[in-house]
Amino acid sequence: MDLNNHPELGKNLVFRYRSDLPLGDAVAIRAEVDDVWSIFVKDCDRSLVETAVIQVSGAPTGALVSKKALLRFIYKKANDGEWKFQRIDEQTQYSLNGNN
Repeated sequence: MDLNNHPELGKNLVFRYRSDLPLGDAVAIRAEVDDVWSIFVKDCDRSLVETAVIQVSGAPTGALVSKKALLRFIYKKANDGEWKFQRIDEQTQYSLNGNN
């Protein structure tokens, strides 16, 4: 998904990182994302964006075909200027090894 041209997200800023935590551990991942958000939100405010996305990926797995899970935590700035968590989008990406 091209987040830069996504009509639902409007003007947005995306922070991408790979976590060493298992993406299935919702409590640990959410705590990690909350830590990232506490710093990233300052950049979002300075950038005057409407939407902020924190994209967390897990380590790729697979021998011939690589599989990588992604979680996208989406925040929207409300009319009162406060950021509100909206939702988590999940995606799995596949690629041939050597073509990551």
